[in-house]
Amino acid sequence: MKSQLALLLFTAIILFSCQNVEKKTLANNYEFVLQKSHRIEIDTMTSRILEITGYDKHKNEFFLYNKLNHSIYFYSLDSNKQTKKIQLEADGPNAIIEVRGIDNIAENRFIIFNGRKETFHEMLVKEDTVLFTRHTLQNGNDIETIPETNKGAKNSHLVGNTLYMVTRPLSALNNSNNFLIISYDFDTKETKYLYEYPQDIVENQHNFRAGSKSVFFDDKIVVSFPFKKSIYTFSLVKNEVEEKELSSEKAQPYKILENPNQSHAVAIRNMFSQSEYKIFYYDPQSKTYLRHLFTGIRLPEDDAKIGFSIRYKDYKTINNDENYYVTLFADESMNKIAFINDYYLSENIFSSEEGVFLPNYKDENKNEDIIILNNYRIIKK
Repeated sequence: MKSQLALLLFTAIILFSCQNVEKKTLANNYEFVLQKSHRIEIDTMTSRILEITGYDKHKNEFFLYNKLNHSIYFYSLDSNKQTKKIQLEADGPNAIIEVRGIDNIAENRFIIFNGRKETFHEMLVKEDTVLFTRHTLQNGNDIETIPETNKGAKNSHLVGNTLYMVTRPLSALNNSNNFLIISYDFDTKETKYLYEYPQDIVENQHNFRAGSKSVFFDDKIVVSFPFKKSIYTFSLVKNEVEEKELSSEKAQPYKILENPNQSHAVAIRNMFSQSEYKIFYYDPQSKTYLRHLFTGIRLPEDDAKIGFSIRYKDYKTINNDENYYVTLFADESMNKIAFINDYYLSENIFSSEEGVFLPNYKDENKNEDIIILNNYRIIKK
């Protein structure tokens, strides 16, 4: 276990070391400033490399899912100590076979996504009591969608007692049965499907290949598609969709994919040679959107020169430079206010009243018994 963790950690450091900074000066007199670091001790069963994580604003706790022992760990950001550990059941009536995402939707109330299109679990946590309830989505008319799950960002939002989720299609977008948003009423158990996918994404199916990223509000859901310049805002009050561009000049137009079944090398080239907007996030403290672009790398045309492991910095980008990432910053109206070149933004990002939190894999990088979370603020000088 430890040797595997060391290898993973070493790989992560190579790829992510650029994210550990004390201050980044942005355009238009903005700064991304490190406030402090939280150093959290973890047990020998827990990896420092974060996968499925979340934040409970009601208790100011960071939590993570440990796949190795099928448990959820909670850590206070006030004390930097573990507060509890919840063991998930793998068998029986409360069995949760797989975990794809975990959201805190209200005080003591969590949603666990299992990667299936028809069910999810609700977890109620009160002191030493944990209650699990399985909920089933009504999936009439052969609707081919599944709740989208992201490792760190929220996948759902509770308004009243109705849960809203953004979907990922299960089949090609060639009919009217692919909807973008699911709502589920916990009182009536009614499922509704809202908004068909935008027509240009239906016509250009590559736009859903990597999955969307969403930001939730009580009256709207704001969605970033991976290969689209624009951000889409879907109203939950009116039947309205707004579109506004938030893009980088470093992003290159999408290229038609080669058949990924031809070879491993072709699949790798398809994956890494495209510009892709990977992360979309909203920091409520600074009221700022962050959109993160992987610019794409220029891989050899010779399949024999493409291995099973890719380190971005062994190659030039498709722009023939070394700016592998661009993080865009936008105000509440989606006006671009700043950007950072070549800064890796982790999908395990979250916010508290202290500001934005990101994992730090560089400091004490040989210590496998801690998690370090850097706390940043977005400041206008």
